[in-house]
Amino acid sequence: MKRFFVKYTILLFAVIASLGLSSCEKKERPDKLEIMSVEKVRNDSDSSNNWIVTMTVANNTLHNVSFKSAIAYLSFGGKKICRLALTEEIVLPRRSTTKIDVPLRVTLANPILAISAFNMIVKGNYDGFTIDYNATLATRVIKKMNVSDKNVSLKEFAGAFNSEFKK
Repeated sequence: MKRFFVKYTILLFAVIASLGLSSCEKKERPDKLEIMSVEKVRNDSDSSNNWIVTMTVANNTLHNVSFKSAIAYLSFGGKKICRLALTEEIVLPRRSTTKIDVPLRVTLANPILAISAFNMIVKGNYDGFTIDYNATLATRVIKKMNVSDKNVSLKEFAGAFNSEFKK
């Protein structure tokens, strides 16, 4: 039963990550990271907490970008739905579009709310969703940079990946 809820939560994040394909309009910004598509979501092992999201990401910056660590919390109406944590470092080669496997550990705070949230996002209702995140990035020039924010709306979060919601 828990595996069912976790799969729905991962699919929720796949939907969020693939907003650039289905319900977002691209803007021309050649110096950003951009999620192009999400190809697959699969369970990594016998544990229902470890998942791998296969996605295509464009790194249009001048440097290789390394995600050393990342943690994100998805909330709806002020209630945390789940926590996602990157389990391995990810490196995006500079000036290229790459298919990568993103290993995640998922912890559901509220499985029922996670399924409701998934259904709302699939129907195009993004209001009330917020994301808290903390990531450690590195490049050849910048050895370590922490990026974090709290209560970022889903619309703003999608915008950070070079996308905009259509009205």
